[in-house]
Amino acid sequence: MSKVTYIFGAGASKNALPLINEIPSRIEQLVQTLEQDNLALDNKKFSVLKEEKTKRNFQLELISDLKWLSKTISNHSSVDTFAKKLYITKNFSDYYRLKLALSVFFVFEQARNKPDIRYDSFFASILSSTSVLPSNIRILTWNYDYQFELTFSNYINQYDLKSLEDYLSVDSKFFEKPYSQGFRIFKLNGTIGLFRDGFNNYRFINKINRQFDLGMIHEVIQNYATIKSLHDLKISLSFSWEPESNQTKLIDRVIQDISNTEVLIVIGYSVHFFNREIDRAILNNMKNLKRIYIQSPEADGVKERLLASMVQTSGIEIINKYNTEQFYLPNEL
Repeated sequence: MSKVTYIFGAGASKNALPLINEIPSRIEQLVQTLEQDNLALDNKKFSVLKEEKTKRNFQLELISDLKWLSKTISNHSSVDTFAKKLYITKNFSDYYRLKLALSVFFVFEQARNKPDIRYDSFFASILSSTSVLPSNIRILTWNYDYQFELTFSNYINQYDLKSLEDYLSVDSKFFEKPYSQGFRIFKLNGTIGLFRDGFNNYRFINKINRQFDLGMIHEVIQNYATIKSLHDLKISLSFSWEPESNQTKLIDRVIQDISNTEVLIVIGYSVHFFNREIDRAILNNMKNLKRIYIQSPEADGVKERLLASMVQTSGIEIINKYNTEQFYLPNEL
């Protein structure tokens, strides 16, 4: 079997989650929902926190953060642009506020919308009858969402997020997984969650199949309040320019694992300028690469940007796929 690597971008989740230009309006829709009287938390305090503020106080604070995020993103070309601006100017207070609000937004959005159905057909196609994942596939994703985990949970009837990440061998920016030669998912921009140096990662929700209701809102806002109260907790959602604290960097682990890739499939990824250094490192370390499939309605533009990131292109066939109804499965599988 050929070694096959996928690169997923935001377009791979577009049937469930907003694209970059859609984020402000989707945040506004979420805010309108959270402001409904039937979803308001009470004026009691979170028993696990030594805080004077009530549950409702924290809920209103979150709503304020979401409104701020929507407004500021609307004044920039993308959330990445605004985040990079905050990072360059060392406005780390707002940078952290952005990452926290964005994380909560995506947690709620995934509960409010069914997973992109294309992930379901993808797993149905690659899984064996015993739910064994193929050892020749690697997935690199720039998304910090839980679309893989959400979809896969229904195949093994397991809804604990940490267990799903372990089963899928999810390796992300701040959470290194022991090396294995089998199926693996690398989250290049981190994942939605929290971490404390030297301790295991935390999550906004423990059960990935939580329905969007008052109970889920309570759980998420309690964790939001915990982050606001315990300043040693960090956000594991990240951006490509943000350094890692790990001794072994994610990009090094990725390069080690995908160096013998023969077939690359790029799905819903525009090859962003912000990510160019990591894209170059990945593409130029695929020494055995023979064929690239680009699946996107804008495949021609993606191909041009992809070629600009590659040092050696001779002998590599590039095939554009414009139909996006299902994730592309090459004959080499």
